[in-house]
Amino acid sequence: MENGYQRLNASALRALAKAFEADPAGDLEDALRDLSMSYPRLRDRVDKRRVKLAAGNKNKQVDCSVYVQPPISQPRLSFPPDLLSSLSSGITTTHIISSLAPQVLATLGISHHDYGGSEIAQVLFRVFSNKEPLALSGQRAIVALSEEVVVKLVRNSSSDELTLLHFLQEHVPTVAAPRPMGFMLVGTISCMFMSRFHGETLKDRWPMMPTREKYAVRLLLNRMLSDLRKVHLPSGSPMGSLSSKQVCKDCRRDLRISSDPIHTEEEFNDFLTHSRTSRASLGYRKWVQSMMRRDHRILLTHGDLHPGNVIISINGAELTLGIIDWEMGGFYPEYWEVLKAMNTRSIDDASDWWEWLPECIMGYDNEILVDRLVESTLL
Repeated sequence: MENGYQRLNASALRALAKAFEADPAGDLEDALRDLSMSYPRLRDRVDKRRVKLAAGNKNKQVDCSVYVQPPISQPRLSFPPDLLSSLSSGITTTHIISSLAPQVLATLGISHHDYGGSEIAQVLFRVFSNKEPLALSGQRAIVALSEEVVVKLVRNSSSDELTLLHFLQEHVPTVAAPRPMGFMLVGTISCMFMSRFHGETLKDRWPMMPTREKYAVRLLLNRMLSDLRKVHLPSGSPMGSLSSKQVCKDCRRDLRISSDPIHTEEEFNDFLTHSRTSRASLGYRKWVQSMMRRDHRILLTHGDLHPGNVIISINGAELTLGIIDWEMGGFYPEYWEVLKAMNTRSIDDASDWWEWLPECIMGYDNEILVDRLVESTLL
């Protein structure tokens, strides 16, 4: 079983190397926290396989207790103190952007008669002070309010994701996305309430999955994303997010947001190739732009498809998926889905996830190659 530990350890080192490669001078706290959460679970699976192999060996009696490790306590995620502090100080400046669903109010123990932004914010602050987040990443946290409801907290966030989730619920219900259940601002912190997916991320599950389950995952993702890609940008509408701001986003080393509405792919290409810190001449930038097509279909897109944003649940022969984190989604060129999926791949990433991407988003190798040139020389 040394091979099991060898693969696990190699995967852990690749994850850290990927985070370092993305930003050699950056803070590795998020990567280390993710690793501290996933490593014990994956190690337990290696140990369980070890027990099964030992129990199945009919030629010699094996004391399986030799292979069973004592229970390992999972590290506790602590709520970022500055996020809690901002919530506390923002209680008096609370704005309800989208009404909270009755299920959310009931979960918080608030009746309709007491329904007010400040009251809800005070209840949330008490809840968050005593709750362990399901997930943390930088200045954002996901907290389970119940078995059915979660709330996503993000500093200085927009309602783009909320608007897209409402659109999916009404127009593309076959896509398994969280159901929106309300949105409010507490000072500078946005609180988006939504339905909860049970299971684990594909990022944690994938290394141990057999081939038949990987086929099932690709099939389900392909069905959902095919339905998503049937939705085209309405004529005359700006590209990007569906909210009233209608901006385009591109997240690489940092998040870039278009300052004006973008109506054509030519304008989108100009946005992609422009950087205030670039030393490239105007002539060089126009040369790169000449390699970029301007006639792609503009389709509804998730914009951040990677295993950490897919929740998987397996119950016997039933496998279900849920796609989360839609804040980068909107109307983008048809190649954007696979390009942004590949943006998360480092040169030393040995995972076979990339061989199982949904077929409906593939076929844009030229666009990916040109984008690599854009990223390496212009941004």
